[in-house]
Amino acid sequence: EPYRGRVRHFDASVLMGSGSHIAPTHGAVCAVPTVDTTPSPLPVSPWSPMRVKLFRAMWIASLASNVGTVMHTVGASWAMTSLTTSPAIVSLAQAAWTVPGFLFAIPAGALTDIVDRRSLITVTQVVGLVIAAAMGVLQVMGHLGVGPLLIGTFLLSVALTLSGPAWTAMLPDMV
Repeated sequence: EPYRGRVRHFDASVLMGSGSHIAPTHGAVCAVPTVDTTPSPLPVSPWSPMRVKLFRAMWIASLASNVGTVMHTVGASWAMTSLTTSPAIVSLAQAAWTVPGFLFAIPAGALTDIVDRRSLITVTQVVGLVIAAAMGVLQVMGHLGVGPLLIGTFLLSVALTLSGPAWTAMLPDMV
């Protein structure tokens, strides 16, 4: 079991040896972290966290989300090339995706510390789903223009930027 902020009792004179000039503490509390040497019932491996059902589910969801994110960024850039021949406007699709990370990453971390993380993740993922679905419907209907594509990409990136710190902060609690 990894160190999780526990404070253990130990005698400092044991560390210093019998000839120590430091008075023994005899069970005094010391805030020096120590490693629990109790043998683990299961062998430790890089795949050990996958044994935890909740972590495994979140990892799979994260993998699916990341694949969807890459598909969106490629698809948005590709769709933009079919809407305009201007390289500057085509590059705005990538800018619309990356700018929210620069603008909102630090406020998103602060927001994560203030609100319930699970609720934040749920709300941002639902908002992202609605935005992506709306963009998909507009594309199928032939109504996805430069403006809606840039705005949708920007808003989708904002939603995912807001959920990122909450997602990361929850991981240690799951393993």
